[in-house]
Amino acid sequence: MGRIHGLPPENAAGDGGFHMRIVTRPDFDGVVCAVLLREAIDKALPILWAEPGDMQHGRVDVQDGDIVANLPFHDRCRMWFDHHYSNTPARPFEGVFEMAPSAAGLIHRYYADRLQRDHGELIRQTDKIDAADLSEDEVQGNSPAYAWATAGSDSPRAFSRPPRRCSARDKG
Repeated sequence: MGRIHGLPPENAAGDGGFHMRIVTRPDFDGVVCAVLLREAIDKALPILWAEPGDMQHGRVDVQDGDIVANLPFHDRCRMWFDHHYSNTPARPFEGVFEMAPSAAGLIHRYYADRLQRDHGELIRQTDKIDAADLSEDEVQGNSPAYAWATAGSDSPRAFSRPPRRCSARDKG
């Protein structure tokens, strides 16, 4: 059984004057987490994309006030949302940790009263993709969410950085 800790959503929006960013994984679940958190808290929240291994090895600059989602727990975060068994926290925290198909589903439930749009289908698709609960037909390209999640890149960071330039040294 999972554990839920935390402030009510209305108290988690940063009223205390601290800096807040979203720190999440650059996969489909992480992108949906960022979308939901921005809608629920502040559309202007900056996003820091991070990989789980970098988080585990202390290479991610998590700051007081940050919301960490779909990544291992960090002691400096303000809130944490995750669903991975291997990331079980050792101390109480604000946010949600449960065994679930996706972290986005946890955020969706936590902030349900603050979300203006119906994200039900997006959450169903995110749960299916992150839990690898897909039919052969869906994997063959008959799922719009699966098609988007696997199109062209495994990371939204690829769309925000300049292309790598090759030099003569790279050949050979």
